Amino acid sequence: MTTRADERGLFKRGRRWYLRLYLKGKGKRVLALKPAGESHATTSKDVARALARDVRRQIEEKPEAVPAAARADLEALVEQFQAVNSMEASRRQARESTAKVRAFLKGMAIEQPGQIKVSAVQHWLGTLYKAGRAAKTVCNHRASISHFCEYLVDRELIVTNPCRRVKLPPTPKAIPRFLSPAEYDQALLIARDNGIFAEVASALQTGLRRGELRRMKWADVDFERAVLRVPTSKSKRPRTVPMSNQLREVLLAQREKTGEYKHVFAGQARSGHSSGMRRLSWWSAAIKPLQAAMPIFTDQMADRATGRGWHLLRHTFASRLVQAGVPLAKVSAWLGHSSIQTTMIYAHLAPGHDSDIEHA
Repeated sequence: MTTRADERGLFKRGRRWYLRLYLKGKGKRVLALKPAGESHATTSKDVARALARDVRRQIEEKPEAVPAAARADLEALVEQFQAVNSMEASRRQARESTAKVRAFLKGMAIEQPGQIKVSAVQHWLGTLYKAGRAAKTVCNHRASISHFCEYLVDRELIVTNPCRRVKLPPTPKAIPRFLSPAEYDQALLIARDNGIFAEVASALQTGLRRGELRRMKWADVDFERAVLRVPTSKSKRPRTVPMSNQLREVLLAQREKTGEYKHVFAGQARSGHSSGMRRLSWWSAAIKPLQAAMPIFTDQMADRATGRGWHLLRHTFASRLVQAGVPLAKVSAWLGHSSIQTTMIYAHLAPGHDSDIEHA
């Protein structure tokens, strides 16, 4: 079957039509075909053909210029990248990753995928270093840009991922900060005085991340088997965490307050009804009394220390288990780490003498 001239290079993804063509001196381009005055692409192939003919006519009349459709194409690709990324990560993580990509494209004045070169990535990351960004932050930016480039490679818009040739200095391992026994008791006292005892005690007794605490539902609390189910986590795998006797008492008391709602820590609407999980702003504000009263929650710690807010409570949970001699593999499973290598940052806290050394 013969392809019509105005259909060559024309293809559709979702509801949007695209035109793949070659521009002399500029290489392969994929242009988004968007009718003027419309907020989304047309579903009509006849309109797409007409737009494709118009683009080709613009190129013939002024071959040194790239049509306006091409300038809108990169932003369309970024939007698609965020949508695809949302299926692999949380929506918040996808937005943050996309924000890093947009900052790179804007900062380096990149208008076409083909302009993403090794030199551009190196220059941008160097700019971040000079601006005082931490090494881990720069690595996160490189990872987001690399993820976007892989997306472009998969769609044959660039040949290779330039980020693969961009090497960064090794990031020093962060030192997890955690509460001492005295600070542990102090944190619970402050939490009780400020009406956040259940939240803080749950964090200290489960090691759940702030987002996992927010999403925790009563359906995931199994009092009979004494376990908590975490359906979704950072590693994208569900896990269970044993429920200590202390935590059981805390959650039973919490059930008296929010047992009628879906979420363990339900938000309250003005009408008095549950509005679902609490906003992130609530959790950020709730931890401030502990941060104000306990210096360990601030930056007044050793260099490269990690864990300030709710994450410090997670570090404390892990540290206390390791100090008590709980195997790292078990701690890793309860924390939901994707690799036990991540849990190894707590290895130095294990009890000092190991009797197995006597068998050497």
